[in-house]
Amino acid sequence: MFVFAGLGAIAQPAEEEVLGNEQEAESTTVEETEVKTQPEAYVIPIQGQIGSPTLYIIRRGVKEAIELGIDVIILDINTPGGELGSTLEIMEILDKFEGDTIAYVNNEAISAGAFISITTDYIYFSPGAQIGAAEVVSGTGEEIPEGMKRKIQSYLNAKIRTYTEEYRYRGGVMRAMTDPDYELVIEGEVFSEEGDLLSLTAKEAITPYGDPPENLLGVAIVDSVESLLEGRFGEDVYAVKNFEVSWSEELAQFMQGIVPILLAVGGLLLFIEFKTPSFGLIGGVGIALIVIVFASNYVAGLAGHEALIIFFVGVALLVIEIFIFPGAIIFGLLGLLAVAGSLVWSMTDIWPEYGGGFTIDWSSVMNSFMMVVYGFLGALVLILVAMKVLPATGLSRRIMHMESSPNPDGTQSIALNATGNKGLPDLGATGVVITDLHPIGSVEVDGGRFEAAVENGELYRGDRVKVVGRRSFSLLVEKIEEGES
Repeated sequence: MFVFAGLGAIAQPAEEEVLGNEQEAESTTVEETEVKTQPEAYVIPIQGQIGSPTLYIIRRGVKEAIELGIDVIILDINTPGGELGSTLEIMEILDKFEGDTIAYVNNEAISAGAFISITTDYIYFSPGAQIGAAEVVSGTGEEIPEGMKRKIQSYLNAKIRTYTEEYRYRGGVMRAMTDPDYELVIEGEVFSEEGDLLSLTAKEAITPYGDPPENLLGVAIVDSVESLLEGRFGEDVYAVKNFEVSWSEELAQFMQGIVPILLAVGGLLLFIEFKTPSFGLIGGVGIALIVIVFASNYVAGLAGHEALIIFFVGVALLVIEIFIFPGAIIFGLLGLLAVAGSLVWSMTDIWPEYGGGFTIDWSSVMNSFMMVVYGFLGALVLILVAMKVLPATGLSRRIMHMESSPNPDGTQSIALNATGNKGLPDLGATGVVITDLHPIGSVEVDGGRFEAAVENGELYRGDRVKVVGRRSFSLLVEKIEEGES
């Protein structure tokens, strides 16, 4: 993983001025019964280290802005830098917004913060703000090998040109902030010598150059977002709407990093629970872990109500398979497909479109699919290990001896095998079917209740059976015909 080097600001000069550009109020003729809606500016915070949490916050904020018909997005930026991958995705997300985007550097936009700032249409600064020092380093802070560094720098230079081609100085300034080998010279003045990274103070960033004059990087220095809007659009023209970041959203981003682990452990716990006829704590924890995976994406703004409905339909089908028609298989398969599909859907990036409709990011579909696949494969590995290890442990005797019949003194009778240990009944032991076998269900043998299967046909509640085989977690039985002992 690569990140931007978050260096301290090195004071050197600055880009463009679009001062003025005051929005002219259109004179419109409206009926007396019509209500004129006041335009809104949406303020989204970018605070602290940039990573997955910032990415999801920006994604949700831009989606909401599109859905609400917001006219202007203002990024309230104060960051020392962060991950390269998340930063590039944030830049692409901001490019989806068709209204104006404004970066308000509220103290620092160092490293990755500088990249995000130059993606916006206009850059404003708080008094004493700084921007720059955006060289890429490895995630551990070490130097990147020269060959790889050249490739990354070439790619970033192309990105910079893409986002800054409409501005006279912004591209050169940004390159000087990322590439220490680049010398920035404007009108004979050297801003960044070879070997140095460029950083700018707020005052330097709004210094005009050229003929006609254009600010080096920013528009103006303002005390607050409100002052920014008043100076740009006029007093009381725009309403300000602040994006709220909840604690649960931060937690959701952490959960995103451990999705395969949660799915694998949840799958193992559900497998163990499925081997017991009654629902207990183990199954509850398994379902809870999978629900957490789903919920983490929902609160992050990546899922819709449709996926939530499909998820619970899948859970309902699994309940039908386990408790109503055990061994039917079809309900279990449909349930698993529905749960897996809803998890993929919940992690897929779906974007609203202006004028209605939506678009799907198919790369996120594939990433989500692979996350679920990894989770299911992890669960399968854990299940295979459990089938090998658990039967030989005391734990298996506790969780596999699902229920036992009470003795007259109130104690529970436990079946003994030939060695005298607590465990599955011996071959030849007889019992009765408790839940129908299609071909899997449960039987009561020697006072204990066990999962069982029949090789041929089906058995029904009340049928007498004999144990003819034992598996890791269940019995193999056959029907005792009338007259047979």
